[in-house]
Amino acid sequence: PDFDDSARVPRYDRVVVQDEQGWYYLYSHLDMIDPTIELGRPVEAGDPVGALGKEGASGGWAHLHFGMTSPQPSGRYGQVEGYPFLAEAYLHEHPGALLACARPHRVGRVGEEIELDGSRSICDGGKITSYHWTLQNGGAAGDVRTTVKYEQEGMYSEMLTVTDDRGQTDVDFCVVQILPPKTAIPRGPRPRCT
Repeated sequence: PDFDDSARVPRYDRVVVQDEQGWYYLYSHLDMIDPTIELGRPVEAGDPVGALGKEGASGGWAHLHFGMTSPQPSGRYGQVEGYPFLAEAYLHEHPGALLACARPHRVGRVGEEIELDGSRSICDGGKITSYHWTLQNGGAAGDVRTTVKYEQEGMYSEMLTVTDDRGQTDVDFCVVQILPPKTAIPRGPRPRCT
C-alpha cells in the first residue's frame, strides 16, 4: 500500500517481506535472492534473504539498501528510521560490541562545507575514547564531527575509525556526493532507491 508503481514491479534484485503488523521490509541490490524465498511463503527470523550485491540502481557499488515502511498516525504508510532497530538487533546478537556509524550519507555542492558526523556510533559496555576521520583529500580529523570542502564534483568515501576504552576498533564510511556549484539539492525526505 502507498508504494509508487516502480516499487510494485517485481525485480530480480529485490525482496519485500510483510510482517503480521503490516510493516514492510525492503531488501534491494541483491546479487542473488536465496532459492528458498518464494512469493507467499513465510520467512522466519534468521532465514537468509539473499547475497549482498550491486544490482539495479545501486550506483555501481555493493551495498544492501534496506528500508522499512509502516502505517503512520495518518493511516497512510511511511518510511521508518531503521537504525535504532538494526543497532539494537546487532547489539543483542553481539553484546559488548563497538559500532562505528558515519551516517547519514551526504550530498552537497562544490565549495560547500559538508559536516561528517560520527555521533551515532555506539559502544556497548564501554566508552568511545577516540574518533579518527581518514579523508580522501589526504587529511585527517580527530573529532566526532568534522567539516570538509570538496573542490571537484564526484563521489567521495570518508572513513571513520572509532576506538573504545577496551582497545576495540570499528570502521564505517560516509559516502559524500558532490554536485556542480549551481545544482539544486532537494531538501526533506530523500527519494526512495528503486
